[in-house]
Amino acid sequence: MSDTHNTKGAARLLGASEASVRRWSDAGLLPVQRVGRRGTRRFAEADLLRFGAAGAGRVQPASPVGPQVEAHDHLATFYDSDLARMRLSLPFLRAGLASGDKCFLVGSDRVIKPYVEALAGAGAAPAGRATAGEALVTRSAVGSTARAAVAGWESLWLEALAAGYPGIRVVGEMATYEGLSRAGEMLDYEVAYDSLSKRFPVRTLCQYDVRQFDGTTILRALQVHPDLFGRRIADFLF
Repeated sequence: MSDTHNTKGAARLLGASEASVRRWSDAGLLPVQRVGRRGTRRFAEADLLRFGAAGAGRVQPASPVGPQVEAHDHLATFYDSDLARMRLSLPFLRAGLASGDKCFLVGSDRVIKPYVEALAGAGAAPAGRATAGEALVTRSAVGSTARAAVAGWESLWLEALAAGYPGIRVVGEMATYEGLSRAGEMLDYEVAYDSLSKRFPVRTLCQYDVRQFDGTTILRALQVHPDLFGRRIADFLF
């Protein structure tokens, strides 16, 4: 039953409490199997993936999931499954839209689609005068070189502040930064991005799918995110 999870495992993957998982399954929102004489709950991973992309968007948690991200924070997350990808980044974007921030999401079409569906399902309408289409910008690439990518962000952030947005949020799926083909150039970009982000009211989550990077690159990714050093690293591993 390696493709199923108990209540504790399901809660961890969904970024929710075990009580919430039991409540969702009892209400019929989350499919569940009962096994053994005690009727132990087992959840199929496929059902959890669907719920994480769509159902979790319909169920608003009582409080934001994960650690607080402040302006100028440039943090990295490391995950090893499609479901875990949105563990921090989805509530992070949802909170930004609700606060009226300008939000940027960088990733492939395959990665972006579940985010957009989940945000729409959550009713994450942006505050203020911006429409959802204006407040959330998706990008499939950031530039062909580290220098071009950082210059591009600076222009976009200046435009957002000039338009009256109170803050800016960025989620970048690092495996889809195809223009930065070498791991070394991508990490050089991270260093330059970190310096730039300290000059703007920007909150950033750089997402590393550990299935796409070798161990040396992951270690260096940790090194170029110094804002992680004063935090519990376990909060960013999924």
